[in-house]
Amino acid sequence: SVMLNADVAWHSWHSQPDAGWAFSGPVTVAITELSGVLGETLFVGANTQLTVEITGSSAPAARFALASSRPSTLKIDSLDTGFVLEDASLNYTVDVGPYAVAGNDAPAYRLMASQLRARFLGGEVSAPEFVISESAAPQNLDLVLTGVDLNTLVQLAKTPEVVVNGRISGYLPLNLNPDSEGSMITVRDGLLSALKPGGSIHYTPLGGMASANQSVQLVNEALANYQFSTLDTTLQIDDSGEIIFGVALAGANPDMNAGQAINLNVTITDNLLDLVSSLRASRDLTEALERRLAQ
Repeated sequence: SVMLNADVAWHSWHSQPDAGWAFSGPVTVAITELSGVLGETLFVGANTQLTVEITGSSAPAARFALASSRPSTLKIDSLDTGFVLEDASLNYTVDVGPYAVAGNDAPAYRLMASQLRARFLGGEVSAPEFVISESAAPQNLDLVLTGVDLNTLVQLAKTPEVVVNGRISGYLPLNLNPDSEGSMITVRDGLLSALKPGGSIHYTPLGGMASANQSVQLVNEALANYQFSTLDTTLQIDDSGEIIFGVALAGANPDMNAGQAINLNVTITDNLLDLVSSLRASRDLTEALERRLAQ
């Protein structure tokens, strides 16, 4: 539900030399347990109360502007863009305008957010602060991942031949590049590392362990039961959506060479756009919304 409470005091209206009128006053918008679909994004249980100061003038053209009177809090039970965020919350302020109501001017806007937190892939994602505006310039969003479950992350790529145990934390400096279709995400020098005491990888190639390439076969055998103490990952996402994980592992396979130490460097590639499309294709948004509302 959405409730709008407008309290524009009469004494805040006054005439101007050009025979127009200028006015100002507070407006409060309350959103309670709002759910729905916006584009390809499903959201459930959105709650916020926003109070803004609105100002306007009727001459020479009807122009309006608004700005937050104080910071507001937005909470969303579940947000599904393909990637699922749960128990999401952030603090924000917003300002819009001034812009001509009857004209073709696109309203200038700026949303300043802070203290973003949400449950994500068995762990948490957070961001200290970020700004979203109509600017075409790249906008930065520094994400912090904490305690993300590795196997949940790996299974997003639909790779049943790989089972991973362990958790990772790290830092992803995102650049959001607005265009006519939304925002392209790029990442430069993201860093992710496994939490102590490490974890394990069990890899069973779909074609079997045997390989004509001896190096590949040795890697396959090592990863069949690999116990790692260290997993350090660098992450890059380029303008085409290509994801490059550079993974450095330190550990051993107790079934090989009496558990002799084995260090591995592995490069994993995927495409963010293809991955998100695949995750979205597995959803029926109407059924998903009905299912989540029934919970």
